[in-house]
Amino acid sequence: MEYKDLAPIVQRAFQTGLDKTKTRFGGVNATGSLRKSIKAAPVQDGIEISMNSYGLMINEGTRPSKYAGGGKGNGNSPMVKSLLMWIDAKRIKPKFGTKLGLALAIRQSIWSNGIRANHWLDSVLDHMLDENSETYKYFEQMAVEDIEEQIIELIETLEGI
Repeated sequence: MEYKDLAPIVQRAFQTGLDKTKTRFGGVNATGSLRKSIKAAPVQDGIEISMNSYGLMINEGTRPSKYAGGGKGNGNSPMVKSLLMWIDAKRIKPKFGTKLGLALAIRQSIWSNGIRANHWLDSVLDHMLDENSETYKYFEQMAVEDIEEQIIELIETLEGI
């Protein structure tokens, strides 16, 4: 099996699965950052998948944080910066206050309540195993080619007897 040929197929499957994922706030990939971060690279014994760490948080959800209640800040944290980008990408206009105030409020809500899991990665993996998926068809073709090679080797061995 050629993992270098399978890696781009797997990468596309994860990116497409992310594109199709919805939450009650719309698509998961508002800024495109998570989609761009998804990489599938061949390694010696398989394929290594990497992405921004919050992709796993979206999949698995988070529990409330031990930091809940400490809602002060000036917007310099990576989380607040990401929330500000998300607010801009979604074109959200605060009904009162500023975008920074909204981002700090969202951060506080995440800390206090956690994030509900949406299992987008699980859905992608399930789809990859569906017999109509590109990855399944690739595995099927590779299996046929492996069997053909084994039959040819067996015939050559039998001819030598």
